[in-house]
Amino acid sequence: MYHRVLLRAIEILGTPEALCAHLRVSQARLDGWLLGNESPPDGMFLKLVDLLSDQDVRKTEQRG
Repeated sequence: MYHRVLLRAIEILGTPEALCAHLRVSQARLDGWLLGNESPPDGMFLKLVDLLSDQDVRKTEQRG
């Protein structure tokens, strides 16, 4: 589950570096999450969910 959310967040922001900046984490930390070596802390996961939710809201507003 974390992997898919992380990949979608990278897709939204454009690059892994942009996601690191958005979350204020190092590339090594992000790589660990992407490889499944560790799970993002709950607070980071919630930031990711907020990012995805904001993107969904923007898409809905553009359609309507």
